[in-house]
Amino acid sequence: MTVNPDDLVKAIRANDPAAVAELLDSDSQLTAMESPLQVSFFMMSLYVGSPEAAAVFLRRGYNLNLHEASAWGDVETVQRLLEKDPVLLNSFSADGFQALGLACFFNQEKVVEVLLNAGARVNDASHNFQQVSPLHSAAAADNPRLCRMLIDRGAEVNARQQGGFTPLHTAAQNGNLEMVKLFLSRGAEMNALTSQGRTPLSLAKESKNDELIRLLQSAGGMEQV
Repeated sequence: MTVNPDDLVKAIRANDPAAVAELLDSDSQLTAMESPLQVSFFMMSLYVGSPEAAAVFLRRGYNLNLHEASAWGDVETVQRLLEKDPVLLNSFSADGFQALGLACFFNQEKVVEVLLNAGARVNDASHNFQQVSPLHSAAAADNPRLCRMLIDRGAEVNARQQGGFTPLHTAAQNGNLEMVKLFLSRGAEMNALTSQGRTPLSLAKESKNDELIRLLQSAGGMEQV
């Protein structure tokens, strides 16, 4: 039976793995189709926060590519695919992200270690409008450990993404004190401006983390430059 892909979209967005399973069982061709996000339905499941739906695809034999395996945290598949074709390491996904950036965004620390040890480039920006480096992705994931790993491998702490945001802007906006301390200790520009003129301190005030705000102020942070 042919299933309307829109029904699969609705099931994934509703985080309803039972409905996803029923639809895939009704039409196995759905696994090979592209989602409205211009990625596979498996990857769409991860992007919309439904790993349970993504797992349904795997139980039905879905084969992961390097970018999907990195986002999912499948170390064995990542290693196998890289052994087969090392050129994949610094390639970009259909929506413009490298494997390292996806692994960082989805907090897959073991995969990040594998990719870094294989020589993944740490300062490549995504090939899309977001222009995020892996460090931006790790900061967005609120993971100081990943940020430290990347900086230790040469990641540029003052890299700019869309809108002029640096990793420090993201850490301040998220109220992540540990991450802010890390970035400052590694040379982050205290009063870097976004394209809208926002400094890390001005964003930190939205987080309402008083200790973080005091830290930035004592280190010379300003709301306006």
